[in-house]
Amino acid sequence: MNPIYPISFSIGIYLILTIIGIKKSPVFPKINSVYVLFRERFLSGRTKGLVGTYKNILEVVLTDQELWIRPFFPFLGFAFLFKAIHKIPVSDIRGIETRGGETTIYFKNNELTEVYFSINFNKPQLFIQTLQQLNPAIRILEINH
Repeated sequence: MNPIYPISFSIGIYLILTIIGIKKSPVFPKINSVYVLFRERFLSGRTKGLVGTYKNILEVVLTDQELWIRPFFPFLGFAFLFKAIHKIPVSDIRGIETRGGETTIYFKNNELTEVYFSINFNKPQLFIQTLQQLNPAIRILEINH
């Protein structure tokens, strides 16, 4: 077998996943067209029920109306498969839990089921304070471990 075939096959699968991920992902407006209250890039995180984490590929943006959790471009296909792309209305965020260096965000998804996403923020307290100003009803739980 020619050694180029497995590489070509892998690249083809990656491109197909990326195209599907781009087409099925929520549409995010340009960052300069929204009122950004909080933004951090190159974050790590994990989502409910799936093995593995996202290492330094996530961007979190909090606007005056939505929370965006999304990876950078080359990772869109895999992120779509593993549900790492979210565009969440602030009103759908149910709670925040901090444990050590990890902040877990609980929210309702499009199917109206509660899910969570855990993120290692650089400035977790700033994120929580900004989010609480937008929606004071969000419950906050701090666990010191």
